[in-house]
Amino acid sequence: MKRKLTPEEFQAAMLVLNERKNYREFFSKYLKIRDRETSEIIPFVPNKSQQKLLNIVEGWEKKYPDDKTRPTLYVIILKARRQGFSTCTEALFFTRLIREKHKTGMIISFDDDSATNISDMSNIFYQYLPQELKPERRPAHGKGLFLENNKFDSRIPISDTNNPGLQSKFLIDTARNMNAGSSYNIHYLHLSELAKYPGDVKVMMTSILQAVPSFNSIVIVESTALGFNYFKDLWDDSISGKNDYIPLFIPWFEDEGSHMPYDGFVLTEEEEKIKALYNLSNAQLQWRRWAIKNKCGGDIGQYRQEYPASPEEAFLSTGKPVFDNESVNNRLQNLKKIYETIPYIQCRLKYTYDASVRKIKDDTIKLIPDKAGNVRLYEMPKHGYPYVIGGDIAEGGADYSSGQCINNVNGLQAAVWHGQCDTDTYAREMYALGKLYNDALIGIETNFDTHPVKELEGLGYWHQYKREIIDSTTNEKQDKHGFRTTTITRPVIIDDLKAVVRESIELVNDIPTLHEMLTFVRNPLTNKPEAQSGKHDDLILALAIAYHVRGQMWTTIDEDSLQDGNREYDDEDSENQKSKSWFN
Repeated sequence: MKRKLTPEEFQAAMLVLNERKNYREFFSKYLKIRDRETSEIIPFVPNKSQQKLLNIVEGWEKKYPDDKTRPTLYVIILKARRQGFSTCTEALFFTRLIREKHKTGMIISFDDDSATNISDMSNIFYQYLPQELKPERRPAHGKGLFLENNKFDSRIPISDTNNPGLQSKFLIDTARNMNAGSSYNIHYLHLSELAKYPGDVKVMMTSILQAVPSFNSIVIVESTALGFNYFKDLWDDSISGKNDYIPLFIPWFEDEGSHMPYDGFVLTEEEEKIKALYNLSNAQLQWRRWAIKNKCGGDIGQYRQEYPASPEEAFLSTGKPVFDNESVNNRLQNLKKIYETIPYIQCRLKYTYDASVRKIKDDTIKLIPDKAGNVRLYEMPKHGYPYVIGGDIAEGGADYSSGQCINNVNGLQAAVWHGQCDTDTYAREMYALGKLYNDALIGIETNFDTHPVKELEGLGYWHQYKREIIDSTTNEKQDKHGFRTTTITRPVIIDDLKAVVRESIELVNDIPTLHEMLTFVRNPLTNKPEAQSGKHDDLILALAIAYHVRGQMWTTIDEDSLQDGNREYDDEDSENQKSKSWFN
């Protein structure tokens, strides 16, 4: 039979919580968990990783002693497997809820099985809690705990024999319930494995965070990485200080169980490198080898996803990316450094459109430096050089239209047009961009709307990509302007762009385009390459079209026209700009 606490022990327990705020001491003495290896019920003694989270919470309470003015704490945790953050977070919330009135804690898990495991954990906490510390409880007809007196009668006065209890709740739900928590004030919110949530995570997060009070509440987001998604954006913003989340990364080697007796194997070059980089022992490398072989099917990429050594490794090794994320990320980081000293030019196109004749006056077309412009300029139009423009049209109000211009001699990304506008305006922008870039070959995708192609024809721009079709009536071959994306052509243009990224990533100069590549993945259900939920792929598709249609444009320089010099631009320092070497 379990021994009851003496009055002195009960007071000591309350002292730990209410005055010393020492959660780890309370956990190890009064909370029980099921051991993950033996399944036995054991005391919960926080490990090294879990203590880091508790340090953050205890530091927050110490910094803001007045709970009425204590700002809500936000923590985001990027972790390897087996770190026990769900256990620690549930213990933290449970411990606060069993001594606070009218509070609500909520755990949102990514699926039913994990929600059930978390519910079992909270029930074990309650079941093995000393009787003197147990608040009243009533059945919760689902997952969680209702800390209320089941026999309370609201019709009669409150008394020692008719006490309502704490009237606090510990709720557990899944991410499939888009309305989870919407009817509560949620004082303690845990979003478990956020990267695995289905649907539009941003919409769900925006909704549920409105239920969290601004003071004396805790929000903990934790997850292993799963590609470049909402969780990645939230993590990046925490690192850059764009939000108030405190970032906490826990590598695989911090788990005290991630080691095995060293059998004397010879370390590979990679193992020597990571051993020196992270100060690992041979016993840890022995476990790493075992885990790659037995837990990850021999797939080193899968191991890095489940057991990352750094945040960069976590995100680059996860999901099902179409492009080589490591190569893309390296190029992205290099460009950020380049643009600190030699920035690209942000511009807008300026021209005169005569609506009476529906024509643009070519001699009025100029590029105007404008930080809010739709054009990012990486190479000034070079007289005599051939250029190609690939275009992708927005399919909805929230989408963007794009135009990718490449130098057809060397394949260099020369300019990017990116914005939102009506299709007739988009056609005029492509006309002006094409004229500036030496009557560039323009190939615009026509699946959603053929109007831009027809508008270009009306403007007199006939240098467009031609595709061959068979007339259904005459059965004769005809040429049509514009690129058609089909189940046959889409894989081809994506594969072409993959080859460019793999073999010549230095040709890509646009950071937003590279960002899209990092979130362009294979759909787990259809295996179709597409943007992750909530992300865009218009820049990718426009660039893929540009590289694909370039076969209809010459690839040599017009030597005779070089004598005419470069086109003039409306820039006070145009000569200096023309002389810059952007990418040596």
